[in-house]
Amino acid sequence: MEREWNKVASEGGGDYNDITWKCEEQPELEGTLKSKKSGVGKFNQNVYVVETEDGAEYTVWATTVIDNKLGGVAEGSYIKIVFLGLKSGKGTARYKDFDVFVAAGEAPAAGEAPAAVPAATTEDKVETTTEKKVEETATVAETETETKEESPVTVEDEEDDVPF
Repeated sequence: MEREWNKVASEGGGDYNDITWKCEEQPELEGTLKSKKSGVGKFNQNVYVVETEDGAEYTVWATTVIDNKLGGVAEGSYIKIVFLGLKSGKGTARYKDFDVFVAAGEAPAAGEAPAAVPAATTEDKVETTTEKKVEETATVAETETETKEESPVTVEDEEDDVPF
């Protein structure tokens, strides 16, 4: 007798898919963010499912970096995740670093997805950092000048403080 079968979903958040994205082997993953699930697996991780243009669905197991960058992106957005390699964190800790991009004009209707921030070039970053340091230096100099102008010390003031 031939039986008919029904697939059983996992208890941790449903049926997520067969292919896990291995960032070391495939440093870029591009496609549509199909779904987000939380509390999956024995460590209650977040999982993102990305469908590529060829129809393959990849499971992206979240890290802190992935959650911080991809967590606010709306389902249905066309995204690209780029593995930047292992980075040194506090102490001896190492972590996987990623960039996440949302395609301009590819996100769902207004209000459903956060606005994408254009990627800054190295020149933009250097210019911004330099401008910030100049502003900080100017602020410190202004504060020092104001302090000197507000409380001038005179010889008479110093003589009053002498204990003899």
